[in-house]
Amino acid sequence: MTTNRIQHIISLLSSEGNTSNIDGRTLPFGSLLHVRSFVIVLVSVIMLAACERHTPAWKQLDIAENLMNTKPDSVLAVLDGIPASAVKGKETSVRYALLKSMALEKNCIDTPIFDVLQPAIDYYIEHGSPDEQLRTYYQGRVYQNQGDNDLATQSFMWGKEFCQEASDTLAMANLMIDQATILYSTYKIDDYIKNNLDAAKLYKAINRPDYEILSLANALDGSILNKDKPLADSVMSITQERVKQNPEYASVIVPYNLSYALKFGNKEEVIRILDYYESMKPIDDIDRLDIVEAYCKIDDAPNAMRILTSILLTSRIRSWDS
Repeated sequence: MTTNRIQHIISLLSSEGNTSNIDGRTLPFGSLLHVRSFVIVLVSVIMLAACERHTPAWKQLDIAENLMNTKPDSVLAVLDGIPASAVKGKETSVRYALLKSMALEKNCIDTPIFDVLQPAIDYYIEHGSPDEQLRTYYQGRVYQNQGDNDLATQSFMWGKEFCQEASDTLAMANLMIDQATILYSTYKIDDYIKNNLDAAKLYKAINRPDYEILSLANALDGSILNKDKPLADSVMSITQERVKQNPEYASVIVPYNLSYALKFGNKEEVIRILDYYESMKPIDDIDRLDIVEAYCKIDDAPNAMRILTSILLTSRIRSWDS
């Protein structure tokens, strides 16, 4: 559409003769030639970009981006399967660099990611769309993994500036969750809760109940830490409703139900949740330790020892197997 309109303008410029009257002003022939040359260059750039986005390599990058949040290991396989000779053009190169950096980070591969990521950041900040500029916040994830929370926070704040114009809802929600981890570690629990609730709304808008329920669980955890029962009750109600609609994620919320009962409930509620907790299969050692702690808090030493013994037993079995 844009190309057709520009070509139409060129035809108009070609048919005007030696002068053109615009807003009561007469443009000389030389000015018309200058304008026409500029428009031709613009068309060439647009056509080149359009061609670049229809290459097999670009389609593979689309596949990699779609898999990033669910199967990051597959993303590396997709990217590694693109021949270096096929990564041509600035847009393709920087997009490849950004996706490769994200995949390396998500797969916990220790490598100088900034060497790969920085060219993409520089390009997108200067030339990218609002969505592309938003994704440069991922630099903060790299800083975060390096233990530099100050630079990570700066990157996240910088990324948030693009949220008003961007349309990538998933990236906006992920940004809030990544920032929330730093807020939690610095005991800014109110902000931690807000980020998770805002992210949950965004995840719901794009029909990602898995991420939505995790965000709600984090918000519930924060409200319990703050001893804010009204807020905890509100978040719990929303979360339980979402779990009813998506029962496959019920196990996500159980530890937080237990924390809620220990903080605000009575012994009978705790025992009921513990019975359900123990009925879940399988139960990992972290969950079992939660159960042990809960039994201790309700002064049930025999059951606490029973679960603790099962942890020690399975740990020995694993050590023998290895």
